[in-house]
Amino acid sequence: MAEAPKPVTVPRTRRKVMLAIDESEHSRAAVDAAFVTNCCRPSDRVHLVAVAHSISDPHLWKAIVTPEEEEKLQKLLRQAAQMLTTSHGVLARRIHTHVLTSEGGASGASRALLELAKKEDMNMIVAGSRGFGSLKSSLMSLVGLGSVGDELISRAHCPVVLVRADATHKSAATAQDSKKVCVVYDGSRVSDYALEWALKSVMRPQDTLNISVSDASVNAEKALAIAETYNVPKANVSSAVLMKKSQSVGKDLTQYVHGAAMDVVVVGNKDMGSVQRVFDGMFGHENVSMHLAHTLHGVLIVVREPPPPAAFAHH
Repeated sequence: MAEAPKPVTVPRTRRKVMLAIDESEHSRAAVDAAFVTNCCRPSDRVHLVAVAHSISDPHLWKAIVTPEEEEKLQKLLRQAAQMLTTSHGVLARRIHTHVLTSEGGASGASRALLELAKKEDMNMIVAGSRGFGSLKSSLMSLVGLGSVGDELISRAHCPVVLVRADATHKSAATAQDSKKVCVVYDGSRVSDYALEWALKSVMRPQDTLNISVSDASVNAEKALAIAETYNVPKANVSSAVLMKKSQSVGKDLTQYVHGAAMDVVVVGNKDMGSVQRVFDGMFGHENVSMHLAHTLHGVLIVVREPPPPAAFAHH
């Protein structure tokens, strides 16, 4: 049996979680799903963040937020905080609110969110997702109208949870119910990292783990060994090689996940710049995490590639 890699460092409690809030149904669905699926917990320190639509002030040479916009977003954040305390058991002292200023549509909003996430050293970002087809997303990004979710999963230093409001299954209706967690596994270092992150941050004893192997050449035993080190009951773990029904791994994964009614999908994502992402999408060079972000119904967690081992070498 393959030797499992050393565990990654993932905080179990008192994590700092950013919840991106707006007026859409996707935003509320993201908050509810994050707690129901155990991505967020009452013990977490939660930062509720809203991004204002700013206007340019020619006299101050900067973007400003109108008092009306500020009050509207503050009210929205207060309502979200109330929902956290009444519906999800988060103590008021663990909730922090932020109104951010941005320019430039989705790219500006994502930049503001990423800057705060980095400054506050967030352990996770949660956001709603509207979902677009991969070609439409690529064309929108090319003209500066891309998705905030795309920017978050491409550039965030921490895992990103994206939730579609139009989820087609509700198998895990409450935080006490068991859920089905699917981890996309290709044998790479980033998929090892994503698997361990899911085992530490999402899985509970009553949950089931499905390891979706991207190709028959991938050694699934390595993934099963990792799960075993976290004491996941063997009866709760399964692995399956993804059936190739099309030329798109992302499309096949989406069909598999929907057919199996998975509650949470976890996938690793390598670093990719925005220009590369646009042209890869336009010319058919698939990025699986991006495809899932635009087609998956439910909860998707994208875990970025960790720093290379050399970064931790002794000097």
